[in-house]
Amino acid sequence: MDAKLTSGVLGFSALLMASQVNAATIQLSPVSLTISVSSVFSMRVQGIDFAPTNGGGFSLSWDPVALQLLANESSILQQLGINGFILNDVLITQGQLDVTISTYVADPFFVNTGPVSGNFDIAILDFLVSPPPSGVTDISFSTIQPAWVDENNVDLIPALQPNYIGATITVTAVTVPVPAAVWFFGSGLLGLIGTARRKARA
Repeated sequence: MDAKLTSGVLGFSALLMASQVNAATIQLSPVSLTISVSSVFSMRVQGIDFAPTNGGGFSLSWDPVALQLLANESSILQQLGINGFILNDVLITQGQLDVTISTYVADPFFVNTGPVSGNFDIAILDFLVSPPPSGVTDISFSTIQPAWVDENNVDLIPALQPNYIGATITVTAVTVPVPAAVWFFGSGLLGLIGTARRKARA
Protein backbone atom coordinates (compact mmCIF):
# COMPACT_ATOMS: atom_id res chain seq x y z
CA MET A 1 0.00 0.00 0.00
CA ASP A 2 2.84 2.40 0.83
CA ALA A 3 4.42 1.71 -2.57
CA LYS A 4 1.16 2.62 -4.34
CA LEU A 5 0.80 5.78 -2.29
CA THR A 6 4.42 6.76 -2.93
CA SER A 7 4.13 6.17 -6.69
CA GLY A 8 0.87 8.15 -6.76
CA VAL A 9 2.46 11.10 -4.95
CA LEU A 10 5.50 10.95 -7.23
CA GLY A 11 3.27 10.83 -10.31
CA PHE A 12 1.26 13.82 -9.10
CA SER A 13 4.49 15.73 -8.32
CA ALA A 14 5.86 14.98 -11.79
CA LEU A 15 2.61 16.17 -13.34
CA LEU A 16 2.71 19.36 -11.26
CA MET A 17 6.34 20.00 -12.24
CA ALA A 18 5.58 19.35 -15.91
CA SER A 19 2.88 22.01 -15.80
CA GLN A 20 5.54 24.51 -14.70
CA VAL A 21 8.01 23.58 -17.46
CA ASN A 22 8.35 26.20 -20.20
CA ALA A 23 6.32 28.70 -18.20
CA ALA A 24 8.63 31.50 -19.41
CA THR A 25 7.82 33.11 -22.76
CA ILE A 26 9.47 35.58 -25.10
CA GLN A 27 6.73 37.20 -27.15
CA LEU A 28 5.97 40.03 -29.52
CA SER A 29 3.22 42.42 -28.59
CA PRO A 30 0.75 42.89 -30.13
CA VAL A 31 0.54 39.32 -31.45
CA SER A 32 -1.92 40.40 -34.14
CA LEU A 33 -2.08 43.72 -35.98
CA THR A 34 -3.87 45.18 -39.01
CA ILE A 35 -1.93 47.99 -40.70
CA SER A 36 -2.00 49.79 -44.04
CA VAL A 37 0.74 49.81 -46.67
CA SER A 38 3.53 52.40 -46.13
CA SER A 39 2.71 52.69 -42.40
CA VAL A 40 5.14 52.37 -39.50
CA PHE A 41 4.27 50.17 -36.52
CA SER A 42 6.01 49.09 -33.32
CA MET A 43 6.53 45.60 -31.90
CA ARG A 44 7.41 45.17 -28.24
CA VAL A 45 9.69 42.21 -27.39
CA GLN A 46 8.73 41.03 -23.91
CA GLY A 47 9.75 38.39 -21.38
CA ILE A 48 6.80 36.83 -19.54
CA ASP A 49 6.80 34.70 -16.35
CA PHE A 50 10.58 34.36 -16.04
CA ALA A 51 12.43 32.92 -13.08
CA PRO A 52 15.49 35.08 -12.26
CA THR A 53 17.71 35.29 -15.34
CA ASN A 54 20.88 37.13 -16.33
CA GLY A 55 19.93 37.10 -20.01
CA GLY A 56 19.78 35.14 -23.21
CA GLY A 57 18.69 36.16 -26.66
CA PHE A 58 16.24 35.94 -29.50
CA SER A 59 16.29 35.55 -33.25
CA LEU A 60 13.50 37.12 -35.32
CA SER A 61 12.73 36.68 -39.00
CA TRP A 62 10.22 38.26 -41.40
CA ASP A 63 9.55 38.70 -45.11
CA PRO A 64 11.87 41.53 -46.21
CA VAL A 65 9.66 42.24 -49.24
CA ALA A 66 6.70 43.03 -46.98
CA LEU A 67 8.42 44.57 -43.93
CA GLN A 68 11.51 46.66 -43.29
CA LEU A 69 13.11 46.93 -39.82
CA LEU A 70 13.81 50.59 -39.04
CA ALA A 71 16.02 49.89 -36.01
CA ASN A 72 19.80 49.86 -36.18
CA GLU A 73 22.39 48.61 -33.69
CA SER A 74 22.53 51.97 -31.90
CA SER A 75 18.77 52.22 -31.38
CA ILE A 76 18.59 48.59 -30.18
CA LEU A 77 21.45 49.26 -27.75
CA GLN A 78 19.55 52.28 -26.40
CA GLN A 79 16.31 50.30 -26.00
CA LEU A 80 18.09 47.50 -24.15
CA GLY A 81 19.86 49.96 -21.83
CA ILE A 82 16.55 51.60 -20.90
CA ASN A 83 15.23 48.17 -19.93
CA GLY A 84 18.31 47.18 -17.89
CA PHE A 85 20.05 44.93 -20.42
CA ILE A 86 23.53 44.93 -21.89
CA LEU A 87 23.90 44.14 -25.59
CA ASN A 88 26.32 41.25 -26.05
CA ASP A 89 25.84 40.80 -29.77
CA VAL A 90 23.51 41.93 -32.55
CA LEU A 91 23.26 40.91 -36.19
CA ILE A 92 20.84 42.74 -38.48
CA THR A 93 20.38 41.41 -41.99
CA GLN A 94 17.56 41.74 -44.47
CA GLY A 95 14.64 39.89 -42.88
CA GLN A 96 16.59 38.74 -39.79
CA LEU A 97 17.52 40.10 -36.35
CA ASP A 98 19.71 38.16 -33.90
CA VAL A 99 20.24 39.63 -30.42
CA THR A 100 21.99 38.30 -27.30
CA ILE A 101 21.68 40.23 -24.06
CA SER A 102 22.68 40.03 -20.41
CA THR A 103 22.32 41.87 -17.13
CA TYR A 104 25.78 40.87 -15.91
CA VAL A 105 29.32 41.66 -17.08
CA ALA A 106 32.38 40.25 -15.30
CA ASP A 107 34.06 43.64 -15.04
CA PRO A 108 34.83 45.31 -11.68
CA PHE A 109 34.38 48.78 -13.25
CA PHE A 110 30.92 48.02 -14.64
CA VAL A 111 27.75 48.40 -12.59
CA ASN A 112 25.62 45.30 -13.15
CA THR A 113 21.85 45.57 -12.91
CA GLY A 114 21.36 42.05 -11.56
CA PRO A 115 18.97 39.36 -12.73
CA VAL A 116 15.49 40.15 -14.02
CA SER A 117 12.40 38.05 -13.35
CA GLY A 118 8.66 37.99 -13.88
CA ASN A 119 7.46 40.17 -16.78
CA PHE A 120 9.82 42.63 -18.44
CA ASP A 121 10.30 44.58 -21.66
CA ILE A 122 13.37 43.84 -23.75
CA ALA A 123 13.07 46.25 -26.69
CA ILE A 124 10.64 48.04 -28.99
CA LEU A 125 11.26 47.49 -32.70
CA ASP A 126 9.79 49.74 -35.43
CA PHE A 127 8.88 48.30 -38.83
CA LEU A 128 7.80 49.91 -42.11
CA VAL A 129 5.21 48.15 -44.27
CA SER A 130 6.67 48.14 -47.78
CA PRO A 131 4.41 48.99 -50.72
CA PRO A 132 2.66 47.64 -52.73
CA PRO A 133 1.74 44.18 -51.34
CA SER A 134 -1.24 43.56 -49.12
CA GLY A 135 -2.13 40.34 -47.33
CA VAL A 136 -0.92 38.51 -44.23
CA THR A 137 2.72 38.26 -43.16
CA ASP A 138 4.44 37.07 -39.99
CA ILE A 139 7.24 38.19 -37.72
CA SER A 140 8.39 34.93 -36.20
CA PHE A 141 11.03 33.68 -33.84
CA SER A 142 13.50 31.31 -35.51
CA THR A 143 13.47 27.66 -34.48
CA ILE A 144 17.01 27.86 -33.08
CA GLN A 145 17.30 30.41 -30.28
CA PRO A 146 20.22 31.51 -28.07
CA ALA A 147 20.17 29.85 -24.64
CA TRP A 148 18.91 31.76 -21.61
CA VAL A 149 20.81 31.54 -18.33
CA ASP A 150 19.77 31.60 -14.68
CA GLU A 151 20.93 34.14 -12.09
CA ASN A 152 24.23 32.21 -11.74
CA ASN A 153 24.94 32.42 -15.50
CA VAL A 154 24.31 28.68 -15.94
CA ASP A 155 22.43 27.71 -19.10
CA LEU A 156 18.85 26.71 -18.38
CA ILE A 157 18.15 23.11 -19.27
CA PRO A 158 16.33 22.72 -22.61
CA ALA A 159 13.00 21.99 -20.87
CA LEU A 160 13.20 25.33 -19.04
CA GLN A 161 14.15 27.46 -22.03
CA PRO A 162 11.35 29.91 -22.87
CA ASN A 163 8.61 29.48 -25.44
CA TYR A 164 8.54 32.00 -28.28
CA ILE A 165 5.40 33.70 -29.66
CA GLY A 166 5.65 35.79 -32.82
CA ALA A 167 3.15 38.14 -34.46
CA THR A 168 0.82 38.10 -37.46
CA ILE A 169 0.57 41.31 -39.47
CA THR A 170 -2.37 41.88 -41.82
CA VAL A 171 -1.47 44.48 -44.43
CA THR A 172 -4.35 46.34 -46.08
CA ALA A 173 -4.25 48.36 -49.27
CA VAL A 174 -4.62 52.11 -48.82
CA THR A 175 -7.82 53.46 -50.34
CA VAL A 176 -7.17 56.92 -51.74
CA PRO A 177 -10.26 59.12 -51.50
CA VAL A 178 -11.16 61.22 -54.51
CA PRO A 179 -10.62 64.85 -53.46
CA ALA A 180 -13.49 67.35 -53.64
CA ALA A 181 -11.58 69.40 -56.24
CA VAL A 182 -11.89 66.50 -58.71
CA TRP A 183 -15.68 66.46 -58.23
CA PHE A 184 -15.88 70.22 -58.77
CA PHE A 185 -13.68 69.99 -61.85
CA GLY A 186 -15.81 67.17 -63.26
CA SER A 187 -19.09 69.02 -62.72
CA GLY A 188 -17.59 72.21 -64.23
CA LEU A 189 -16.40 70.25 -67.26
CA LEU A 190 -19.87 68.76 -67.76
CA GLY A 191 -21.35 72.27 -67.51
CA LEU A 192 -18.99 73.52 -70.22
CA ILE A 193 -19.87 70.60 -72.49
CA GLY A 194 -23.59 71.32 -71.97
CA THR A 195 -23.09 75.01 -72.79
CA ALA A 196 -21.10 74.14 -75.93
CA ARG A 197 -23.90 71.80 -77.12
CA ARG A 198 -26.54 74.52 -76.63
CA LYS A 199 -24.51 77.02 -78.64
CA ALA A 200 -23.98 74.43 -81.40
CA ARG A 201 -27.77 73.85 -81.66
CA ALA A 202 -28.53 77.57 -81.85
